[in-house]
Amino acid sequence: MVEYALSLTEVQRADRLVRAANNSRELAKELMHTGHTNWSPVEYPDWLLLEVESGILIRPAQARVASLMMNPPGDSNHVMQLDMGEGKSSVIVPMMAAHLADGSRLVRVIVAKAQSRQMMHTLTCALGGLLDRRVCRLPFSREFRFAQHETERIKSFCETCIADGSVILAQPEHILAFKLLSLEIFLRSGEPATATRLLTAQSFFDAVSRDIVDETDQNLSPKLEITYPIGSQQNLELGSSRWRLIHSVLGLVAEITQNIDQENLDKIAVASLHDGGFPRIRILDESGASLLSEMLVKQMLETGLPGFPFLMRQEGQVREAFGRFILLPQPVAGDDDTVQGALQDKYEYGLVLLLRGLLAHGILSFSLQKRWKVEYGRIHNRRPPTRLVVPYRAKDSPTPRSDFSHPDVLITLTCLAYYYDGLSNEELFEMLETLSRTTEGEDEYRSWMDSVPANMPSFCHSLGAIDTKDRDHCVDNVFPNLRYLKRAIDYYLSEIVFAKELREFPQRLSESGWSIAVTKSELTTGFSGTNDTKYLLPLGIKSLDTEQRHTNAAVICRLLGSDNEVREFGWAPDGAPVEDSQVHTGLELIDRIAQSTPPIRVIIDVGAQILELSSLEAARYWLSLVRPAEAGAVIYFDGDELSVVEREGTTQPFLSSSYVTNTGACLVFLDEAHTRSTDLRLPGDYRAAVTLGPGLTKDRLVQGMDSPRSSQVGCCG
Repeated sequence: MVEYALSLTEVQRADRLVRAANNSRELAKELMHTGHTNWSPVEYPDWLLLEVESGILIRPAQARVASLMMNPPGDSNHVMQLDMGEGKSSVIVPMMAAHLADGSRLVRVIVAKAQSRQMMHTLTCALGGLLDRRVCRLPFSREFRFAQHETERIKSFCETCIADGSVILAQPEHILAFKLLSLEIFLRSGEPATATRLLTAQSFFDAVSRDIVDETDQNLSPKLEITYPIGSQQNLELGSSRWRLIHSVLGLVAEITQNIDQENLDKIAVASLHDGGFPRIRILDESGASLLSEMLVKQMLETGLPGFPFLMRQEGQVREAFGRFILLPQPVAGDDDTVQGALQDKYEYGLVLLLRGLLAHGILSFSLQKRWKVEYGRIHNRRPPTRLVVPYRAKDSPTPRSDFSHPDVLITLTCLAYYYDGLSNEELFEMLETLSRTTEGEDEYRSWMDSVPANMPSFCHSLGAIDTKDRDHCVDNVFPNLRYLKRAIDYYLSEIVFAKELREFPQRLSESGWSIAVTKSELTTGFSGTNDTKYLLPLGIKSLDTEQRHTNAAVICRLLGSDNEVREFGWAPDGAPVEDSQVHTGLELIDRIAQSTPPIRVIIDVGAQILELSSLEAARYWLSLVRPAEAGAVIYFDGDELSVVEREGTTQPFLSSSYVTNTGACLVFLDEAHTRSTDLRLPGDYRAAVTLGPGLTKDRLVQGMDSPRSSQVGCCG
């Protein structure tokens, strides 16, 4: 049987050689690998079946890496660095899974959510045919409700997977959620029997699971955290004053940054987009954070904080002590006593401590350094729904169940998201109806008129003159003037969003990505494209890169290759003269890329610079700029599914389209969430534009650059 399978691999190789006869590069690759040079098909029959099923020959380096990771030195958990494009996800992971799933252990392949669907397809194609292995999922979340018999069903299912050599495709969030479920159930409902059964099931997983982790720098990161709030919801300390003070501070931020010096624009980026609205602000470095905090404290000491008079009551050295206490992380001795002595009660002292948290301890600068729609934003299809912002995994990819745990960070980011996004028509109707039901509504509305655009119709200056029943009139004539108005948004947030949805909990349970690599009966091994994060690995796992010492040098050589170039497209401040190297929007960036010579066929948006458009909108716009003879479709990600959009506007899954064997007729657009571990085989002459962005690390950059195989990096814009 082995000899017969070997003969099939020879026939397949001969077929590949014939097809590559006119392609010297592909022909050289085939001639270099004769196959089965450093592993025995008799000893590893699963690998031989994998070759026949996939129509490949396992390279010597792949066999060496797989053998090393199945039996790592010291019989301990290890992460191995492997250069991108070496087939770790498409070849080595299926090799390891097939051999390790031998009936004695439960093999789990752990990938992030964005890569889960593609890995499911890869494993199913590799293991589901001649190897006859099932690829299963076992998702968990806090919403899962365990009946008395559920844990036994889970254990029985896993025992069946072990017996028939099935592989579990898991996500880090599922593993961490199951770890927390037993404690959460016990603390929440006091059901010791259910909690005990879950702990028993967790012990079973720890005893039999053999984990293979792809992209360990992402999946074992301490930033990957699952937190479950415990206990009854409580109102925030200081109540509504907490968000009203943040509204006032952000108002001062908008006022100060409008007059920022030209020499400081490289520290704080400011763009005014709407009259009466909040400017688009982002702190670019630590010096910018310090500069903004100092300017804020100076302004508050001179003119006070609108709505909070306790600063204006102070004079002389007491006022200076207030400034130092609010600004310095380590206050001067005696300033705390001076501040408390000058205040009337604990309520005012609590407000001063809130200011100290915002400025001295960096909550405000931390929030202003985050990128809207990339690191945070609103979510409209969540169940249960929320009007507060949520963390984003990547550009346009909100996390389905996560929330910001720090209340002041949550308030600040929610304010910024609404300022930048504006109020929708439905939200404006809701706000006006709320105003009309209150006795102070007319006065509140008139107070907004100081900051409305000058061309706002006079009939809109009075709340009583607005007829909300005439919806078309409101949408066309009234709402454009109110949509981005900061005072209107502050009112909507205060009275409708924060008052109803903002709560805190007395306790929290937490697990991080480090918990995945704990020491247990079976080993945990993983792969990473770089070893830049090896010093941040969990304590239970080590970096094994002795076999791939050349990888870092190869990555640097690829970055510095003579066929690469860097094009600096500066983002011009609003209103500034536009130079040849400056762009204002993601649309203009796509325009520049479409005009490039030689042509660029791939956009890898690692820096998340194309914010105004969804992936589908960006793909359609780019395709409209390219001649039909150059490309007939664009490959992009619709959610987490690889898709293709054609010139007629029709979309379909890439794997079921005619382009799956004809990628040369396609452009490729990869959004930030899918620039890692995306496996696409492209023509060797393709050039790619890789966007850069603030906070982008070398590790993240090179992971994205090598996602589509065989493409060359043409420029980084």
